[in-house]
Parts: sequence; structure tokens; C-alpha cells
Amino acid sequence: MPKNDFLFREFGYTEPIAKEIIQFFLNNIKKQNVKTHYNKWQSFFEQIYGNLSKIHRIDKKLEKEYDISKNNLSHFLFAIQTYFNIIIKLLAYGLLIGKKKPSQTSPINSILDGKLHINLEKLENGELLKNLGVSNFSNENLFSWYLINWNEEIEGIFKDLINKISKIQYDEILKDENIDQLQILYQNIIPQGIRHQLGEYYTPKWLANFLIDKTGFKGDLNKKILDPSCGSGIFLSLELKKILKKSKNSIINKSKLLSSILENIIGFEINPLAIITAKINYLFAIHKLIPFIKDKIEIPIYSYDAINAPPLSFKFDLIIGNPPWINWEDLDNAYRESTINLWKNYGLFSLKGHEARLGGGRKDISMLFTYAVAEKYLKNNGILGFLITQTVFKTLGAGEGFRRFQIGNKEHLKVIEVIDLVDVRPFQNASNMTSILIIKKGIKTEYPIPYTKIIEIEKSRSTEVYIEQVIELKSKQLYAEPITKPTSPWFTTTKKLLKLKRLIGPSPYVAYLGLNTGGANGIYWLNVLKPDGDFLIIENRPEEGKKRIKKIKHQLEKDLIYPLVKSKNLRAWKTIGDYTFTLMVQDPKKRSGLKDLEKKFPKTYQYLKNFENFLKERPMFKKYFNGSRAPFYTMFNIGTYTFAPFKVVWNRMGNKLNSSVLCHTEIKDIGKRIIIPDNVLTFIPFNDKNEAYYVCSIMNSKLCSFLLQKFSLKGGKSFAPPSIIKFLNIPKFDLNNEIHKKLAILSENAHLNANNERLKEIVEKINNFVFNLYNLSLSEKNELKNF
Repeated sequence: MPKNDFLFREFGYTEPIAKEIIQFFLNNIKKQNVKTHYNKWQSFFEQIYGNLSKIHRIDKKLEKEYDISKNNLSHFLFAIQTYFNIIIKLLAYGLLIGKKKPSQTSPINSILDGKLHINLEKLENGELLKNLGVSNFSNENLFSWYLINWNEEIEGIFKDLINKISKIQYDEILKDENIDQLQILYQNIIPQGIRHQLGEYYTPKWLANFLIDKTGFKGDLNKKILDPSCGSGIFLSLELKKILKKSKNSIINKSKLLSSILENIIGFEINPLAIITAKINYLFAIHKLIPFIKDKIEIPIYSYDAINAPPLSFKFDLIIGNPPWINWEDLDNAYRESTINLWKNYGLFSLKGHEARLGGGRKDISMLFTYAVAEKYLKNNGILGFLITQTVFKTLGAGEGFRRFQIGNKEHLKVIEVIDLVDVRPFQNASNMTSILIIKKGIKTEYPIPYTKIIEIEKSRSTEVYIEQVIELKSKQLYAEPITKPTSPWFTTTKKLLKLKRLIGPSPYVAYLGLNTGGANGIYWLNVLKPDGDFLIIENRPEEGKKRIKKIKHQLEKDLIYPLVKSKNLRAWKTIGDYTFTLMVQDPKKRSGLKDLEKKFPKTYQYLKNFENFLKERPMFKKYFNGSRAPFYTMFNIGTYTFAPFKVVWNRMGNKLNSSVLCHTEIKDIGKRIIIPDNVLTFIPFNDKNEAYYVCSIMNSKLCSFLLQKFSLKGGKSFAPPSIIKFLNIPKFDLNNEIHKKLAILSENAHLNANNERLKEIVEKINNFVFNLYNLSLSEKNELKNF
């Protein structure tokens, strides 16, 4: 067991004292006199995290310990956050009174003097801490509701809790290596599964330190620093540690040092519980200066929405932190509407009306956050260092406005460096595409930009309750340039290979996404069990969807059942495994469900009627067809192109592109059918077999793989969407071009030999012909052969 999780071991949610208190809270939350407090908390909670419906898995142990279900999960979260609030406030009180009255053996026990209920009320409204010199610890009674139904039972439990806290060794908590102790406690009081489903990931200590170092901050007391979304305060705590270490041997007056720190190291946050935690972490970080508080101090952590808050009377030398990462479509509707003008004013957003409501092309709130804080709070020539999603550098459309690196038509933002952390996944148990952005305000960005790719992290250990100590970072120095116009996605590679960016260009082909059921895979996707005369007996596949759908067997007409190729079936030059089957009830010309389905295919219609309510409630159906006369079984991403006789299909997600040619296939008991790609696949339709094989040869080539990995989101959902075809510069197939013809023949041979040793030889020939097609030099060919 790692030694810096001792607070969790004493006060974690599975400990007897925690269970008693949390259970008491759960028993009281439903009472009428608590309802106002609960509703207020819920309003805050949903503003920050969104609706709890996104949580669809609950830890079995937790479920058993507290009899938790999805129906009362919000009650549990309210209770457990209240419990955490109490623990950390009592810890803060113990620290302050211990520093003010060091002669007392267990100073925190003074809270037991007189009426405990009254003293806890004073703790919650900030009066107790104000009397000890810290004036801004009221939280508008958000978590003080437990005092309403106070009785002898809970008083006894609280006395046990306070006695337990009195045994805490503050010297251990206050060690530099335990600077993230409250963060560790919170991460383990709020169960990991719930936090991660809410999108809550706290910045590891090593990563916060790494980012601070990258901004050049070395502990200069005169630098004004802001963390505009400070969470539990890890960046602020580490900055304070640097300042105190640098000033350790200085002759500066301690009271003046404290005053300068409070004036210069500031945090904003909107989460009430995080604000309390950050203030207490700040207090812990400056604990050696507490005896030098002359009158009253205010911990400079403020309840501010940095996007919408007004400018201050001063600006900062450094802005360092981890902004919120929330996709545009996941934002609260009211918040989306309220910020549209800001997106436009900063040049980040150009969609209007209906398009804006449908979503901003996977835009992320971190984009707006970066521009807003840079404009309002960063000095000219000031440095901003943020952890930010890598999508802002690589996505087509969504990131274009961000890559203007200009605040509207005003100040420029110079990108100093980007550090790519995607491969090392710094957030535990999360696949966030993390990168670091360092910018300087008031100077125009110049390309190429230094782009450091971290390829390996050597750690001492890694567990849920221990933020790993990083021993060494191994990196590769790359450079980034826009692939075409200044706002286009970045091409990132070595300086030597940047010249291959010349190969980027448009193609004469158009690519499409595969079939999309709108979240109803478990209804449309089928197992064919057996023939039944002119019909088939099928069962649906509920396991294919996230939402619960009943499993039924049904008799269906054969005509609308097609083989479906999924990502798991696709490899370069071939498909593997058995097909899943899909219903195809869409009119490809009208782009709507078949109008005559009930009349022509009554059994299929009856089958779908079993799921009518579910199908009508699909978000995509409501989004695109609400109020229209479209049949409830309408599908998506289906057009005449879906039924082309040949398709070059490839995986949209992943790390490596695999492409294959699909054509008709003979299915037992069904007959001849075209193969339909699933929506996680991308494809180009063809009428000519040779042209399809030709394009597939280029898609599977080493050159295409190199180009794609240099400008796309490797490992992400947007690794190889239809838009990549706009940049791969595939020449139109020409039957009179010898290289084109040879590539088509070799590609067909690769498909025929996909499972034998000849494939390697064929692929090598394909790569050489593709190199010649794109006129690569000998040195470039050699470089790519080693790619």
C-alpha cells in the first residue's frame, strides 16, 4: 500500500466511520426540510457535470455497501460530497488552531467545547476559520444541510470522527511529497468509476510539475500567476512550493512574503466543492507562514466562470492549468446559446441557426476557454501553458478557428511549443488525447513549430490511490506545419521529412461513413437462426447497444437482410470472421425509411413496431426528423452510394489504416448481397472493379500510412474519417497509365493472397509503385521504407 494515501485509509468510503455518517446522510436527504438544499446542490452539479443519466455502471461493492442504484445515485453523491466537505474543513481547522495554539496536544478537540452542533455551524459558515485569521471559507451553506436534523446519534458519530482526526499527524500531511494528499483523498472517496463516467480526471502531480517547468516559472515571487480552472489546486500548490523553496534563504519579511503570495498566486473555479478543497490545499501549502498572519487573510480562490466573468483591473504574467474539456454537443443548451457570440467574436465558430444547434463539428469548450482567458487575463508577452486535447491541432473544421491563433482581429498568440502526450496516456484509466500547449501573447505564430512527442514514461509505480512519480520522460523532437492553408490540420514529423507535405492535396474521390442506426444497433443488427420457407427466423442483438433492449425472435422477409462488415472484421486486403446481419429499411434516394414497408414487408414492419417508442426517442431521429413524416424506423448515412457494386472500405478509428475492397457475396439461405459497412468504417463507392483495387493499393501503402499518421488523430475516433480523402492526393484512375494498371493488378493479387506468404512480396511491389507514382526521391524512399 503506498504510504501517501493515509488519509484515504482512515476516512475512505468503506471505513466504518464513513459508512455511519454517509448512511445517516442518506436517511435524511429525502426529508422535506432538506429538499431545498438538495435541489440547490443538484442545480450546481448538473451545471458542472451534466445529467446523471450518463452514468450507466455502478461499482458492485458500492452498490452493496450503500444499497445504491441509478435511481438514488444523486443522493449518494450529495451525501459523499458532504462527508468530504466535513473532513477537509475539520482538517483545515485542526491545522489553523494547531499553528495558532501550538502548545495544545490535540487542538482540534477544542471544537468539542460547548455545543458541537453550534461549533459545526460556525465551521460551515466560516466563522471558526475567520476567528483564526482566514476570512473566506463560507460556501453559502451548500453542504451544511446535515445540521438541520441533528440528533444525539449523529453527534456521537461526529465526536468519534473528530477524535479520529485529532490523531492525524499534520507533519505527515504537510510533507512536500504529500502535496496532493487531499486530491488523493477525493479521488478515492468519490469512487473511480463514477468520477470517470462524469468525465472528472484530476491532473497527476508529475504532469502539473512538468507543465509548470515548461512555462519557465522557477519560483519568482513577483510573477502574477492564474489557474483559471484550478480544481483542487494542484498547480497552485506546486507553484507555491517553488516560491517558498526559492525564498527560503531570502531576507524578505515573512508577513510581506505571505502578502505577496496572496496577491500574486490566484485561482478561479466554479465547482463549490473544488473551491473549498483548493483553498485548503493553498492553506496547507503556505502552512509555515500561518503564524505570520497579522489580522485576517483571504485565500485567493474565487468562484469565477473564466469564460463569462469580466476582466480584472490587472493581468497575469503566467496562466497555467488544465481547462475543462467538454464537447460542444455535451454542453447545457442554455450555456451553448449564451456563448455562441463569444465563439464567433474570437473567430472560433461560424455556424448559424440550425447548424449551431446540431453541434459545432466536435468543438471543445477548452478552445473557447483558452481564447477567453488569454484575452482577459494574460498580459502582452505573457505565457499561457495549458493541458489541452490534441484534437485542436489535428481536426478538420472543429479546430480551424482555434488554429488562427489570433483573438478575433486583435492580439496574436504565438505557439512556442506543443508537447504530445497521447502515447503515454498520463491520466490513469483514461484515453484522453492529452497535449501541452505553450503560447505567448502579442506575437504572431511562425511555422514550423517545435512539436515534442513523449514516447515513453518510466514510472516508479501506478495505482489508483497513488499519483505516480515520474522518473524519466523519453521524447522525440518533431516539427509541425499546417498541411495546406494556415488554419488547416497540422502535419507533424521530423524536420527532414517535412518536405513530404508537398504530397498533400485534394483527391477526385468522395468518401462516406457507413450505415448508422442512430443508437439502435441492438434492434437492426441480427443473428440469422434458420430459414423458414420464404422467410428467415432471426433474433436481434441487444448486446450491441448501450441501452437495454429486449431480445426477441421473429420471422422476417429475406429481402431486407444484408451482411454487415464491422471494424473487427476488417484487415488490410481482406475481411475476417462471420458477418453480422443488418436490416436495411431505408430508401437510399429519399434518405428516409421505406414508406411502403408495412404493405410490402409486413413481418419486418411488425418486428420494428416492437421497438417503436425506442426508435422514436433516438437522439439522431429527434435531431434530424422531429416534426417530419419520416417513418420511425428511419436509418442514417445511407444513400445510393451504399449500394455501389464495389467499395474501398477502411477503419475510421485506430492507429493504423486497414483497407479492403468489398463486392457482392453469396449468403446461404439469403442469396447474392452487397456488403454494408458499419458506421465506424469509411468507404469510397465504385462501379469499376479495377479502379477500386487501384485506390485500395494506395490506401494500404506505406506512403499513405505515413501521410495519414502525420496529420490525423492517431488512436482517436477521427483517425481516418471521410475527410482524409481531401488530403491524400490520389490521382484519378487512368486505364492508360501503366502504374495505375499495375497497382490495380497487384492490389487484386494482394486480396487473393491475403492469407499466404506471397503477400509480403506483393505489398513491397505496391509500395515501390506508389513511391514512383508520387515521384519520391531515392532518399525519401529509403526514409519511408524504415517508417
